[in-house]
Amino acid sequence: MGAAVVALITPFTIAAAETASTALSEVVVTAQKREQRALEVPISIDSFGTDFVEQARIARIDDFIKFSPGMTGYTYGVSNPRLVIRGVLGTDFGIGGDATLGVYVDDFFIGRQSASVTQLLDVRQVDVLKGPQGALFGRNSTAGVVSIATQRPGNELAGYVSVAAGNLDYREINAAVDLPASERAKFRIAARKRQRDGFMTNVVDGSKFDESDNLTGRVSALLEPNEAWEILAVAEVGQTEGVPPGLKSSYRILGDLLGVTPEVASGLFSPNTDLDPFSDSFSSDLPRTGDSRWVDDQDYWHTYARAVWRRESWSVTSITGYRSYDLDFGNDEDGTPLLLLHTFQAEEGRQFSQEFRVNYDADRLHAVGGVSYLDERVDVLGRAQYDETLYLVGTRPLAEERAIADTDNTGWGVFGDVTYEFTDRLSGSVGVRYSRDEKTFSQRIPTDPVRGFNLVFFPTVDPAFRRSDTWSSTQPRVALRFMLTPEWMTYVTATKGYRSGGYNSFAFQPAFAAETIENLELGVKGAAFDNRLILQFAAYTYAYDDLQVLIPQGGAFIVRNAAEASGLGAELSLTAQPHDTLNLYATLSSVDAEYDNFVAAPGDDRSGNRLARSPRFSGSLGGDWSVPLGARMKSVIRASYFYTSKQYFESRNTEFASQDAYGRLDASVSFGPADDRWSVALFGDNVTDERYLLNAPGLFGDAWIPAPPRQYGVRADFRF
Repeated sequence: MGAAVVALITPFTIAAAETASTALSEVVVTAQKREQRALEVPISIDSFGTDFVEQARIARIDDFIKFSPGMTGYTYGVSNPRLVIRGVLGTDFGIGGDATLGVYVDDFFIGRQSASVTQLLDVRQVDVLKGPQGALFGRNSTAGVVSIATQRPGNELAGYVSVAAGNLDYREINAAVDLPASERAKFRIAARKRQRDGFMTNVVDGSKFDESDNLTGRVSALLEPNEAWEILAVAEVGQTEGVPPGLKSSYRILGDLLGVTPEVASGLFSPNTDLDPFSDSFSSDLPRTGDSRWVDDQDYWHTYARAVWRRESWSVTSITGYRSYDLDFGNDEDGTPLLLLHTFQAEEGRQFSQEFRVNYDADRLHAVGGVSYLDERVDVLGRAQYDETLYLVGTRPLAEERAIADTDNTGWGVFGDVTYEFTDRLSGSVGVRYSRDEKTFSQRIPTDPVRGFNLVFFPTVDPAFRRSDTWSSTQPRVALRFMLTPEWMTYVTATKGYRSGGYNSFAFQPAFAAETIENLELGVKGAAFDNRLILQFAAYTYAYDDLQVLIPQGGAFIVRNAAEASGLGAELSLTAQPHDTLNLYATLSSVDAEYDNFVAAPGDDRSGNRLARSPRFSGSLGGDWSVPLGARMKSVIRASYFYTSKQYFESRNTEFASQDAYGRLDASVSFGPADDRWSVALFGDNVTDERYLLNAPGLFGDAWIPAPPRQYGVRADFRF
């Protein structure tokens, strides 16, 4: 299956089945574009099943951060993910750039970074593949891949309903039902309504921030017209309305400009706001209503079909999909009652993708080859508002600048991968993908008609400037696997990843080049004592070339291929089932990732700094204990503890933009019958109310975003 921390889910999976037979060696994954036992795959993977996702109340991809060591980051609101695997972070350059983490739902590719905060509704399994996956998955996978498998329609009328409620006015209802029409036509309907009030208070008007209200629905059809064909067709729609976390200004910049301390500056402009970065109060002049407001809304719909034809040793797979989304985002960048800078983004996108692949499986030879195609169009309107009297450039209390951009992107790839079993113990894999990406980017930045020059979006680009560029790359993969015993293996892999070049939609500049990453990994994994003890280990090293970075220049942020970086790390996991009712796990991740060569500007040499959001150590401890209560009832006690060492939020490695080491404890206790027909549970997230920062952004990097406080509630599940 892969390297370290792969079996993070295993204790919870075993607990659900109350048997050791569902341990790691029985987990099936498709990391190499074909179904294999987890133990057979020479790739680092964390695999999470249905029971774990449900019991941990995982709703989005970023919720896995506290369970998958080596994965860090956060999502600002509902549409701004900053996810990192092993220190590999994709900086957001707007619609002209690409992500570093590929997201797939039933093999359907979710292309845009802003659209990848996928709601995990009614999932069957989630696999997190670590390290570059370019040969098999192509673009946007230099950090890794998150592969989501949804629940398939069942053979009989069945389903579930789950309801939950808690503090911060948290409410959630999940439901799904199987509707088989015949043995060859089955349907499934799933839906979720999830909402939570904010925990941050704006002292200006008393409103709450960091709230969300999500509604997601899906209809799936599984058609099997004969023994050779299987067609999965899915349609999904989602709507999220929210307000992002408020930015807590430190008042350092205002204090320096006025020649006073931050405390004095805060007292002058916001006397009711304290300067504790972990407190729940902040101040903002941006309203919650109107065209220019705090907002974090996203609507989407997508549909895809996965058709598979099988005959003896051959299979042909087609994945066809279309996705459309639009989002609105508004933010007070300075986090003060002054109108220093408010930014707004309205984005619309659509995407069509197609992949064909052919698999061949014989006794010793396994091969896959195919082609993939992507076509997408994204439009964005960016607005910046400020009080020009504060900058001494005019008399208007409300000035606005605009930037309009759109991009048409096409990408295609040809790939192949062959595995040959030289002996019963030794096998080797060789794969390669050729990728070609073309982008046509248009940008228009009008000049402020009153003042005659811009402060935020500059230089002026009017009329619109349109340009096209093409990037291509060959991404190889080589792997050797040696079975030490039938249940223990060791492997070594060498892979290359590629992220396409692009354009900076935040400022006018020439196109930036593609970046590449080369990765070498050695791993050992296996199971013992009838799969009651599972150990996995991986060590890796990687090197970045032409790393795409944001560099401040003349008041704007320019994207350049200005950095080289490298990383060295290791991951370890241990899962044990000492008794049928007791499951324990422990994980540890260590990474030393730094910039080898990065001069951001004259006098600003960041070489030797740690990569952003790459803590040196992270790990977790947890388990579950199923306590029989007579012959028919049981109680399940679950706990998980996540720890991370100090990390920096950006490449300057300043103490202000950092978070010291912290730990987080989640726990729950449930009660119900032994057959799991129903259960009632009490849960607590961040039980000890640990206060820590998610980020330190804002105007000039002068603000904080605290993590949510302790959350608790009750949940009831019913199955039929």
